[in-house]
Amino acid sequence: DRCDLTIQRPGQDQPEVVSIVPTRSAERGLFELGFSPAQDPDGAIQLAPQGQAENAGVKPDHKLIDISERLSGESLTATMARRATAGLPITGTFEDASGIQFTAEITPKAVEQDTPPVLGVSSTTNVVAGLRGEGEEGWLGLGIQAGDKIMSFAGTPVHSHSDLRDALESTKTDQIYRTGLNAPIDKPWLGTSLEVERADGTLSTSLVVTIPISNVHPLNVNDIALGPDLEGRTVNVFPRSAAETAGLINGDEILQVNGVSIGTNAPLLTTLRAETSAASTIDVLVRRETSEGPVERSFAVEAAPLAPMSYGLSLRRADFIYRVTNPLEAVALGCTSCVKFLKDSWFTLQGIVTKRVPGKNVGGPIAIGVIAHNFASVAWTKFFFFLCVLSMNLAFLNVLPIPLLDGGHLFFLLIEKIKGSPVSDRIMGYSQLSGLVLIGIIFLYILYQDLERTFF
Repeated sequence: DRCDLTIQRPGQDQPEVVSIVPTRSAERGLFELGFSPAQDPDGAIQLAPQGQAENAGVKPDHKLIDISERLSGESLTATMARRATAGLPITGTFEDASGIQFTAEITPKAVEQDTPPVLGVSSTTNVVAGLRGEGEEGWLGLGIQAGDKIMSFAGTPVHSHSDLRDALESTKTDQIYRTGLNAPIDKPWLGTSLEVERADGTLSTSLVVTIPISNVHPLNVNDIALGPDLEGRTVNVFPRSAAETAGLINGDEILQVNGVSIGTNAPLLTTLRAETSAASTIDVLVRRETSEGPVERSFAVEAAPLAPMSYGLSLRRADFIYRVTNPLEAVALGCTSCVKFLKDSWFTLQGIVTKRVPGKNVGGPIAIGVIAHNFASVAWTKFFFFLCVLSMNLAFLNVLPIPLLDGGHLFFLLIEKIKGSPVSDRIMGYSQLSGLVLIGIIFLYILYQDLERTFF
């Protein structure tokens, strides 16, 4: 269902309401809104045991203040993700419990995982999914609109959001220096060209927009959202992947995969997954833009697992505490929260029955132990909160009309009330046996999911 969110954009005084339609995550099988919780504003961190950050002298009570390689407007998490993907170290500024700051250089390390072999490519991310701002400011002032495909900025090809960020950063000082003008810092892209391909049927070729000197506004890379070009054939190549080892580079246009031509009837990523699962070596024909024009080249890519790089360091999620001091308000808040948890349990059960929520998301004794440990490691109040939520869920499951459970007994009492006499001993015996079998099957299934998620 559509979800209405009340948000406040940066630099705006009044909040606004936006509507978002959740999309199903292919990885988790759940409907998601497409954003994650905020990171701790003070830089509180989490460390992997014996990880790279811990080996560099970072402690769990330290705070991450800044990263020297961070780009303008880039979050700490985005910087770590960008540098880790490329296998590059970061130089972090940390603060210990006494307020003393220090720097530590952390080199990422490959995290070995039992993952299936892949080629290591993805669709280019250069399709405008949304814009922030209004009037003649920023990207809107240049006539950019949702659905446009950004091909290049100042002659630099754009295959991803980071490419656009790099182009903006590299062009600012170079453009001012090259023009020799005393241009203000908010107008650094004087005369810069932005190549856009508009897929609305009105343009047969890409549209080249030249920013007029008199109409340059601050361009913030965080004010434009880029999505994947799922209908195209151009790819980004993951660092350290099988595709990079074979010789593919960002911007290559894949024409054929094992002799199968890529077109509207054969989506690129779907074909790659199918061919990778069928064979270990994939023959890929690509078209590559060179200084002498486009050329076609063939590569034999041997699919291999792609191990992610990690610094053994991450930012904690932000904690927002809602507190009431009046006892009556506290009781009312507790009752409201209980009702909310019961509703969530009911909706989750409905989702599992209707297959909107995958069964792999259920948890049993192992999951309860892991989650309880995580809550207890944060604070005892968090641990007691988890126990309350766990009790609410168990109470909800216990009143379900399943024989052997309290809900089953209540169901038979209701039948007795309606018919004026209890059910026969035979029916009661068979129902109790069926309930026992059902509970046993559910327990084994949940235990299997626990083991699969925790150990495999």
